[in-house]
Amino acid sequence: MLDACPAERGLGVSSIWPDDHRFGAFFSFDVDGESWLLVGDSRNAYRPVTMSQASYGPKHGVGLILDILKAVGITTSTFFVPSMIAQRYRGALAEIVTAGHEVAIHGHVHEQPTRLSESQEATILEKSIRIIEGITGKRPIGYRAPGAEVSPQTNRLLVEHGIEYSSHYMDSPYPYFHEDSDLLELPIHWVCDDWSYSMVSTDSPNRTLIRS
Repeated sequence: MLDACPAERGLGVSSIWPDDHRFGAFFSFDVDGESWLLVGDSRNAYRPVTMSQASYGPKHGVGLILDILKAVGITTSTFFVPSMIAQRYRGALAEIVTAGHEVAIHGHVHEQPTRLSESQEATILEKSIRIIEGITGKRPIGYRAPGAEVSPQTNRLLVEHGIEYSSHYMDSPYPYFHEDSDLLELPIHWVCDDWSYSMVSTDSPNRTLIRS
């Protein structure tokens, strides 16, 4: 495990990796499905074409990603899945688990922590853990905040509920532990996310533009 990023410790990049490895990579995927559309505006349930774009991921995208991972020899990656989507697409979860990959927490219906009270956030976290564990047979230890933003209490709640790492901060290219916490951060960045390039709706208030 790591106790700081190289810049903080004055070490070279390779010195933080075990067994003389020169670098580390974290391959992760958000299987949001229709959850983010439903939490943003329940009327999206009556926009079948918009919803169909979102359902492509759990219906077909997961399988294609798993094929690519297998082809290039990546045997361990993480799929962050809202527990509502886990319930709706149990077959996709089974494919992920059978292939040996991890399923981690991503809210229930993609609820953003910044819009929740502490009790609401704790309830959703507990519900998500229970559902994911019930479907996969393994208690999840990872969490990525829906919308990639957290509340002042998110990190504390994660530790209290046995979550060992989070993945949503964007302040480092290296893993690190949060201050005064055993919570490991695996940083991400929007430039590595394909969502803004591939989702569009001309009708939904959640619309975005396809970018080239």
